[in-house]
Amino acid sequence: MQTNKPAVHLYTVDDTLPAIREICAGMEEEGVPWNILRMDGTAPALAHRAATDSVLEAGIGLTAGEVALQMRKVAENRPLFMFTAPTAEQYRMIGTNAARAVKKKRFRMAE
Repeated sequence: MQTNKPAVHLYTVDDTLPAIREICAGMEEEGVPWNILRMDGTAPALAHRAATDSVLEAGIGLTAGEVALQMRKVAENRPLFMFTAPTAEQYRMIGTNAARAVKKKRFRMAE
C-alpha cells in the first residue's frame, strides 16, 4: 500500500496506544511527516512492511509490548532499533530516529 505522500509509516496493532503520541512527537520534533495505519503483526514485521510501503523508506512497527524501526533496504529480521517493554523515552527516540534516518542525520541514543 505505498502512497505517494512522503511520510514515515507507523503500522500498529492498536491505533489508540498511548505510545503513538510519543513516537509522533519524536518525528514532529525533527519536522518529518508520518502516516498511521492499523494492521496485525509483530513489531518487526509491521516495521518492515511500513518501510516497504513508505516513499521515504522508513517504517515503525508497534504492538502493545514492542516497537521496531526499519529501513526498506535492511533485512526484515534486522530492525535498526527494537525495544521490548519500551519506556516513553524509548518510544520518542524511535520516532526521532525514524525522522533522522530519512534526513540522514546521526541517530539519537539513549542517555
